[in-house]
Amino acid sequence: MRNIYDLKQETGDLKNVRDVIATLERISAAYIPALRNHLNTLEDYVAAARNIYKKLKVNETNKEDEGSRELLIVFSTDRGLVSGLNGKIAESAAEYLRENPGNLLAVFGEKGKEILRMFHFSSDLFFSSPNDLPEIGELNDFFEQVFNQDFKFSRISVCAPKFASVLDQKPEISVVWPAENSRDESENLQTYSFVDPSRKRVAEFLRQKLLKLSIYEKALNAKLCEHAARMMAMSDAGKSAGKIIDNLERQYFKSRQQMITKRLSEVFSAKQSLKQE
Repeated sequence: MRNIYDLKQETGDLKNVRDVIATLERISAAYIPALRNHLNTLEDYVAAARNIYKKLKVNETNKEDEGSRELLIVFSTDRGLVSGLNGKIAESAAEYLRENPGNLLAVFGEKGKEILRMFHFSSDLFFSSPNDLPEIGELNDFFEQVFNQDFKFSRISVCAPKFASVLDQKPEISVVWPAENSRDESENLQTYSFVDPSRKRVAEFLRQKLLKLSIYEKALNAKLCEHAARMMAMSDAGKSAGKIIDNLERQYFKSRQQMITKRLSEVFSAKQSLKQE
């Protein structure tokens, strides 16, 4: 049976753990408003850029190109504490890869790579997860490798969590290329007429810009979901730690009271013995 000193030590250690958990929860909570504001602005910008690109009415893929390939990009995390979210992302990616064999696989985040390996899928390209407040420059290594392949991708899809609320983050797979497959496609768009530069030159310039922005948008959304999931996980962990601490403190005070009572009884018994002598 644990004595009061063991109980006191365990309670103190758990309180330290609870303080660390609360700190992690506050850190993630602090990132969420900034990421949401940045993401809202970026989503409007990407939608406008995609709308302009569609109005150019250019052929985005060459169906006769036998070298064309499909690419799946997966955004996960490097750190733990959001295993449920990483598991859902990996499961969605694995299901997509089974239905679409032959896709190249690019993975951001060590956790996603590890789980996908358990599903027997190895990444062709791997990159560390972006920082807590990602900048588009952090994706430059990925962009260089993708665009250095003469862009022979007929389709680029992204598997990343979609932020709905701090309580709801679900992975989704969306097509970022060709742009015509995006959900915000509208019919009967007014097209632009060009003399110089040509429509094709403008489209080539916008293509890389639009792709970079679209993938960066997914990276931001994934990081926002990561912080929301971690905040909720830490909140639940803090509550569980609090319950254990309360239970230990009850045991501690009960044992302490019993020890005090026992010592008082011993003192009283010793005093009575001295009187009898």
